[in-house]
Amino acid sequence: MTDIGLYKQTSEFTTEKAGTSEWCSAQKGGKEYFIKKLQKPVYPSEVLHLSPEKFQTRLHFFHSEELRYRRLYDALRAGNSSEAMIVPEEIIVYQYHICVISEYFHGNIKPEQVCLLSEWQRLVLMRTLTLALMDVHKSGIVHADMKPNNILFYQDPQSGACRLRLIDFDGSYFNSNPPQKADDIGGDPAYWAPEICAKYTHEHIPLTEKIDDFALGIIFHYLWCGTLPQKPNDQTIGQYIYNGNKPQLDAAKFPEVISKLIQGLLTADPEKRLSCRQAYEVLGAQLPLYPQTIKKIVPDEKIIHDEGTAPPSSVPVRILYVNVKNSEVLLQEEYTGKASERKRIYAKKIKGYRLVGPSSGEVTFDKTGKPNLPGITFKYKKIALPLRVIAWFAAIVLAYFAVAGIGLEISLESKNWESAAAFSSMIPGFQNNFPEDNLKIAIGLYRSKRYESASMQLSKSENMSGRYYQYRTLCRIHQNGAAANDYNFLLDNLGFEDASELFISSPGFVKDYMVGSWTVNGDANNIMTVRKNEDASYTIYDLIEDPGDGTWSIANGDLLFQEENKEQRIKLLDITIDNKNQMRLKSYLTNREYTLTRQ
Repeated sequence: MTDIGLYKQTSEFTTEKAGTSEWCSAQKGGKEYFIKKLQKPVYPSEVLHLSPEKFQTRLHFFHSEELRYRRLYDALRAGNSSEAMIVPEEIIVYQYHICVISEYFHGNIKPEQVCLLSEWQRLVLMRTLTLALMDVHKSGIVHADMKPNNILFYQDPQSGACRLRLIDFDGSYFNSNPPQKADDIGGDPAYWAPEICAKYTHEHIPLTEKIDDFALGIIFHYLWCGTLPQKPNDQTIGQYIYNGNKPQLDAAKFPEVISKLIQGLLTADPEKRLSCRQAYEVLGAQLPLYPQTIKKIVPDEKIIHDEGTAPPSSVPVRILYVNVKNSEVLLQEEYTGKASERKRIYAKKIKGYRLVGPSSGEVTFDKTGKPNLPGITFKYKKIALPLRVIAWFAAIVLAYFAVAGIGLEISLESKNWESAAAFSSMIPGFQNNFPEDNLKIAIGLYRSKRYESASMQLSKSENMSGRYYQYRTLCRIHQNGAAANDYNFLLDNLGFEDASELFISSPGFVKDYMVGSWTVNGDANNIMTVRKNEDASYTIYDLIEDPGDGTWSIANGDLLFQEENKEQRIKLLDITIDNKNQMRLKSYLTNREYTLTRQ
């Protein structure tokens, strides 16, 4: 076990039920976390001896993917009003891979067990799932991997109350930037919508949030009766419906309304398909019609981890891996057996240690699942490295840091900011141990208009205040445009870098700043007024050096004027913002300057 950033790893990385990723559990501040290490992209290593072009291409792709995940998770966290999603809280880079870190939610009901609950409980869970999916779609995001295994279910052993959490947004994408090819979509093909099948031959077909609504219909069928809709063995449900067939539901298993709801969600045409919002309303109307029956299917506190690992019982067998020299516990596991099971447990290989005792142990469980012994202990001894190996390893480490340090120093002197960013990433803890140099690199990237790279350099630091905060925010505005909540920030940072230009060019500049009455050069009798019209246009009354009838607009800090019946716009006034209540206008016609103060 090791530290992953600020997190203490508590289980080995595993690929069990994680696709191509690896995951482990960890702790920080007494709280348990779930860490998923994504296999792609991989940070380009110097040892690969890539050409400068290939290195920069891979580096750019890595940082762009990291930024995409950050934007995705930021949007999901902001939209998680139902709190029925588990969205990664942090992204770090570890062992050349992107790691996403989430709250560790313990489920105790498998998806195939939901059908054992009462009809009222099933309806509640299904409605909660639609609420979570509505939050995803309101965030402008398509989940793209809706399936039962991406839903965690929990039942309180005492009250029987049930809740769920929607997880796994690694394959999600913004609705505004859908996959261009069918091969670019991830997820389980068993839950694919017909339009994904169609996209293989018709690439122009958009893959919108409607693919999630289709998968929701399949999930509802599975949660209600524990099976998928009927279809030929050689086709998925999406293929079967794409080929002109209708979903086959067992009428005896479903109430009529639920059956029609599922059929509506499994409609072939996305435009005619029911949405998760409509499903939410239908389920809400059904809830009062069912008695609020609570059926407990988890009598004891049995835990099923969120990626499907085996649930420990109330009396598990503890498996300890111990260093015989100091009794240090190197690894600790638990095994839960079935009734009347006999299990032989084998010792694991632990890097840097060798086994010095029995390599296996046997445990039996009685009819109630209780083991015949409380635990099994395997003993290990640390492998001593020869001095030659230690010296060789130390030399490699020193050479690595020497290359990184020299490369960084040369890059900083030559102001090659992209190269400096690459070398700084080779030095562990650089961003927090050398905050001034890190900020210097970020500022260099920013002034080179490499806002994405600057944002990535800043995001690796724990510093969230001062100039770090200013540049982080400016990078985001350059990348995404100014949002409504950026108004005060830009106004408070006038004169800092290009905050003034961003403020004047922001969509809300006229509405949020210029609208109102302004005293010209301190003359109480000389007032300029900017007023918003009912058609969302704006009118200026008593405009300085008024050129006559026409329309005006603002672009890049200039007040532009277009005379009636003429196509050409002329620069009328140069705008400079001093503070919240004062601006200066300079006439392009007379070169005069005016100071305007808000009344």
